[in-house]
Amino acid sequence: MAEEREIRDLKESLERLEHKVERLQAEKRQARPGWQSFSVAFLIVFFVMLVGIGVIQFIVQ
Repeated sequence: MAEEREIRDLKESLERLEHKVERLQAEKRQARPGWQSFSVAFLIVFFVMLVGIGVIQFIVQ
């Protein structure tokens, strides 16, 4: 009786883990690739630097 309950508990925990793995894999598929994240960050930083340089030149003149 106790062995059957342990087996049932193990099966339930295995099913929960399988569902978690499936959910994590689905979330990973939706994530942005690394090179794309780098490109977006690079463009943002580059734009902010250009604006900063423009503001500094405007203040100096």
